[in-house]
Amino acid sequence: MRPLFKRNLAITAVAWMACWIGAYWMEAADVFDSRWNYRMHGPFQACTPSLSADGSLIVFDSSRTGNGDIYTAGTNGAASQVLIGTKATESHPVFTWSGEAIAFARQTGGYQHVWLYHLRDKTETQLTTGRVIDVPVSNTTKGIIFRRSTSYGRLLLPKSELFATPLNGFNESTSQRFGDVKCVSPDGESVVRMKKDATSGQEELWIENRAGTNTHRIGAGWGPSFSHDGKQIVYLSQTPDYKSEVMLINSDGTDQRQLPAPAGYKTAPRFCMDGAVVCFRIPTSPRDGPGGAYIVHLRDSKSEKLNAVTGEPIH
Repeated sequence: MRPLFKRNLAITAVAWMACWIGAYWMEAADVFDSRWNYRMHGPFQACTPSLSADGSLIVFDSSRTGNGDIYTAGTNGAASQVLIGTKATESHPVFTWSGEAIAFARQTGGYQHVWLYHLRDKTETQLTTGRVIDVPVSNTTKGIIFRRSTSYGRLLLPKSELFATPLNGFNESTSQRFGDVKCVSPDGESVVRMKKDATSGQEELWIENRAGTNTHRIGAGWGPSFSHDGKQIVYLSQTPDYKSEVMLINSDGTDQRQLPAPAGYKTAPRFCMDGAVVCFRIPTSPRDGPGGAYIVHLRDSKSEKLNAVTGEPIH
């Protein structure tokens, strides 16, 4: 073997070893703020609307103006109007627990952060900062639960975790961190995780406490959300023809049932009006038609379409 070839082979081996060591380190690293997140938030994607506790007001996102904006409308049939509309893309609105403000995601400078819109004085507060991709997902009595996603390092390793932020601003060193879970109960004591079944290979939802004990299987599905009292979970289950059904189950794994809903692909359902209804959205598509937003009243299992909310296409 020629000396030059040996030297090149050794250099290549050292380079590969450095890459593997770097990959291992980055997987273990507690990193979210990264320049590699630049413009990784993707295009606007419509999400499930949020309703006020008394059910009189709907807040939802729409790209009808070409950008993502936040709209409000009355459930009494009143026309929708822009609540938050800037040159930036805004999406994923969520009412705070008190109903006095709305958390939402805003894309600025190539990244995405959680903001708060105060309904009383019509002012805004930025809750999260940094080179990150943040999306609000639910509320608690003390603040907002949001998902922080990242593609960090030269290998663009994916990382996604849920955090809780108080309404006066997020501090990563002092705020609650729940890790790679799908949803968190309002009291922060229970979480839902995704696990792959070793036999079927299906992704299944499991509920457990923060310590990882007292686990209950929910079922195969995605997009889970806790009720306001933490006693129930709503989620989506895929049908053989790639549509989705809205499922309801108690947090202890009992009394599972399917809620009445139009056929079609759906956004992640969420409880609204203090847990009295479940809301979801069907995006516009050639298969599912114009789509729209719906609520299901849990007391009598009747579904109702929210005519002010558009279906929005899947980008």
